[in-house]
Amino acid sequence: MASLIKLTAPAKVNLCLHINGRRDDGYHMLESVIVFTDKGDEITIEKSSTTQLIIQGKFGNNLPNDGSNLMLKAVSLLEKNVGKSLPVTMSLTKNLPIAAGIGGGSSDAASVLKGINRLYELAIDDTMLRELGLELGADVPVCLYGKPAYVSGIGEVIEPYVLPDNFYPYILLANPGVEVATGDIFSRMTKDNYSHMPDDLLQACNDMQAVAAHLVPEIEALLGMLKAIDGVGMVQMSGSGATCFALFRDKDKALDAAHYVTKADPAMWCQVMQVC
Repeated sequence: MASLIKLTAPAKVNLCLHINGRRDDGYHMLESVIVFTDKGDEITIEKSSTTQLIIQGKFGNNLPNDGSNLMLKAVSLLEKNVGKSLPVTMSLTKNLPIAAGIGGGSSDAASVLKGINRLYELAIDDTMLRELGLELGADVPVCLYGKPAYVSGIGEVIEPYVLPDNFYPYILLANPGVEVATGDIFSRMTKDNYSHMPDDLLQACNDMQAVAAHLVPEIEALLGMLKAIDGVGMVQMSGSGATCFALFRDKDKALDAAHYVTKADPAMWCQVMQVC
């Protein structure tokens, strides 16, 4: 039985995000193609006498370290489900910006659910784990899935998605350093912003992009900068922003683009990753 587990909580990227309705309970119905990357937050989980969370890393300073933290909520949720205490010490190196549209908190919570399930040999199957994850947030189930997926409903309907043969595998993520609250964007979505996902992924869009860019002009400026780069493929905002992405066929061109962006704006968070 393992006493310590190390996990990478990868960035989640919405290649497209179409909002097509709203339920009576206020949740928006969506369609999205989601992929994950080879880099993200780093998490260590080990058994201990009491549960605690140690946070470090570039973006760790502004994270709560109390019951409102999704990682600690994930521990409590598992304990409630199995009816016993599951004390762990968790160390989080926060490499991804927060409130950035790339699922950092959801991916961290998903890693905790998977990690403790293995650490304590709870034998909770993937389906049940995703049902539990939905209680923490709409993005947690797909983060538990961790592979290219077509997501619908409010995020709970997850189907495998085969990326096109001409898909560019290297992704440049860039964030202007402005936090965007998902709730603020959703609250401004109206029927005029709704659409359905087209058959061609490369023609898909993010229905939340125009609303977010109106609130955060830096998003529009960043998208314009990315679209002007030589050799770029798809350019879009991920989730509710403010992180935007650009796809490249060649890794060196992606790295050159990252250098170009950070030279233009040294305060920009910029990272080249590979889509998994």
